[in-house]
Amino acid sequence: MKNLLASLLLFAGISTGANAAIILSLSAENENLSLGEDLVLNISASTIDGSAFTNFGLDLFQDATQLFASDMLVELGAMFTPFISTDGDALSGSVPAPAVPFMPFAVSGDNILLASITISGLNVGDYLFSVGADQGIDPNEGFFNGDPLTPIFGLKMADFSNAQLEVSVSEVSAPASIALVSLALLGLLARRK
Repeated sequence: MKNLLASLLLFAGISTGANAAIILSLSAENENLSLGEDLVLNISASTIDGSAFTNFGLDLFQDATQLFASDMLVELGAMFTPFISTDGDALSGSVPAPAVPFMPFAVSGDNILLASITISGLNVGDYLFSVGADQGIDPNEGFFNGDPLTPIFGLKMADFSNAQLEVSVSEVSAPASIALVSLALLGLLARRK
């Protein structure tokens, strides 16, 4: 009986970390793209002071406009399974619950990959992307440390930072195009011989 009570208290202590800090980071495999290239963004989180979370819900914004599912392909990090996404962007995940009840299943650490996002069809220009949450508007957004099946009743960890990244898309330069065509012609000539 004492062991069960100790396990419950331990689980409650892990699940109710108040004001835990999470730092979001947003990175790209390439921040300077040519027209027609896909942009791959990686969203990571680092917890501070032993904080942990069980699930998250975020939004990706481009300048002041929210990007929706038709603009991007979301692949969750290996530690997460899809979770409720009321705004249709699929940018939410949950740590799978363990097979043994009352075992802690929250994650913590540095550079935890939350999701990778591939965005296609960007026009020439500079883009400012940011990742964050509409806290107070969407109850499924933010970071939670509680029951992943009922995040609205779990304890939302409101103390986290948003992240930003600037990306440039430019046209393929004329010299590069001429060089590619020249190489292709040389290859064809060499193949004929």
